[in-house]
Amino acid sequence: MPVIESEGSKQGKIIVAIRIEVVVDGVQRPEAGFGAIGVADTRREAIAVGLGEWYLGFALPLFQAVGEKKPSLVITDYEIFAGTLGLRGSTAQGWIDGSDAMNRKILDAVLPTVSRQADFVTLDLKVMVPPAGQPQSECRISSVVSTE
Repeated sequence: MPVIESEGSKQGKIIVAIRIEVVVDGVQRPEAGFGAIGVADTRREAIAVGLGEWYLGFALPLFQAVGEKKPSLVITDYEIFAGTLGLRGSTAQGWIDGSDAMNRKILDAVLPTVSRQADFVTLDLKVMVPPAGQPQSECRISSVVSTE
């Protein structure tokens, strides 16, 4: 179920922040929550863009995992169903290219912090690189902001 958390405009574009909550068999699964941002000319288009980001970044790999498809990666005893890399602005540079190597580099850093008791773990990594200044990031592991 999508929840609009905030919306605004900047440089003539509408920006909508959406939180998608997942319910399975009538039970809310907070660890499967996911945030997405839609940017477009109208509110309706911005919501559609945000939902598209949710689908490519979260829902598609979730459906693949539930449907018992082959994982895109296996690291130690984790089966990885990676979502699509989403970019805005200039093209990706260096190792940030959406490849298995990129996913492995990120996961090698994150997986040691993940609880071994969970049978289902989500990772939501957002990185913003402004034209001038320091990159900012947020990493959510099963919907909880990581302090690492």
